[in-house]
Amino acid sequence: MNKPNLNHCKNVNVSYIITTNTLEVQLHMPNQKKPNKRQQALLELIAKEQAKKEQPQEQPQEISLSEQWIMLPLIPHKAVTFITGLDDADKTRFAIDLAYSVSTGIRFVYFPITRPGNVLYVTSEPSSVFQQKVKAMDRVYYGVENFHWMSRQDLLIETDIEQLRPVLVVIDKIKTNNMYKLLQSWINKYECGIMVVNNEDGYFIEHSDVVISYSNLPNDKVAINIEKTKFESDYLKKKNISMPLCLFYKNSFHDINHCY
Repeated sequence: MNKPNLNHCKNVNVSYIITTNTLEVQLHMPNQKKPNKRQQALLELIAKEQAKKEQPQEQPQEISLSEQWIMLPLIPHKAVTFITGLDDADKTRFAIDLAYSVSTGIRFVYFPITRPGNVLYVTSEPSSVFQQKVKAMDRVYYGVENFHWMSRQDLLIETDIEQLRPVLVVIDKIKTNNMYKLLQSWINKYECGIMVVNNEDGYFIEHSDVVISYSNLPNDKVAINIEKTKFESDYLKKKNISMPLCLFYKNSFHDINHCY
């Protein structure tokens, strides 16, 4: 600590005594019994600064991965993930696979599930069509109990969310007025993650917390790219993963060709 400037104090001799715990300032004032106002203010300032220095520094509290993520590094908790791609890309099958991983707690490729639990999947496809995709996924995952789905053309599903309390709600190819505002209200009220599956949508690309593009490649493969994320992930850095994120065989997401 720099010595304070006491040039403005007349007839004052200042000596500093350093002890192990405190810094003491002695003022020798031959003509005064006690410090004047300026001197007292200086002493109080020194004491206050020393007290701050001696106080233990509070360590920043680390936020657990389960508070930040549902699936690292694709689906953050209490945020909106947007899966986009062209019409012919099978985004729905990809989204179902992600949802099954969350509901079972089984990692998706190398990506761990940090917050498993109930998943509510809302699709605009007819029940008969979507049921066939669910049956196909049942042959990959066994004994899944936490995956719930419904077929409808609107988002009047808050009662279901309130009863089920899912960690993840998937909205597949449904679009309504003020949709983003509605999804944010669910996040705040029910503390869930939201995953929206749709074709390219400028508004959701701009406002979503994570944007993942899904596209077809030659030789019956597909590519998945994280186009945008508002969350830094140490997981990606440790794995030295760069884009494109992964390549998968289209007909079996668990027979994998990686491009790390």
